[in-house]
Amino acid sequence: MRNRYYRLGFRRRRGVVSMLLLLQVLMAHLLCERRLHEEPRRVGGQAYCVSQDEPASFEQIVAYTKFFYERMTFRPMVVKHLPSRFANVLGAGVEFATWVNGKSLRADIGKLSPATLAICRLSYAFSVDRARSVLGWEPLYTLSEAVQATVARHLDRTGGRAADALN
Repeated sequence: MRNRYYRLGFRRRRGVVSMLLLLQVLMAHLLCERRLHEEPRRVGGQAYCVSQDEPASFEQIVAYTKFFYERMTFRPMVVKHLPSRFANVLGAGVEFATWVNGKSLRADIGKLSPATLAICRLSYAFSVDRARSVLGWEPLYTLSEAVQATVARHLDRTGGRAADALN
């Protein structure tokens, strides 16, 4: 499954934001603010991961999303794979067009450089250990709960019937 690019089978409308993500980030900011007042030298200048305490690859998140989408809608969710070779040729073409043009291409296609595509192929997970030990961070939701709620919010905003499927 590595070296594949994914497009989820539903379209994004006006930036659906997960409220659970906002709650996690808000809680982390409040904890960080409190700890900065208590121990500024220890807390300041550090980066903290405040995600769920379950490292997951992108493929696993896509699989979770597909599972819960299908469970909530009783319809299959289409996951389309962009072949790696095509993506590499596209990235090289964008880089060549940028070189010939002398400046970046407009719109989103200009972001499809070979470097950006290489970053998309990386697989890594962050640890919440530093946030836990320094800030006292504990995730508010599991990964499963967060994906379910995000899919439900998307379906609610797009006219799907997600609320019944969560019970």
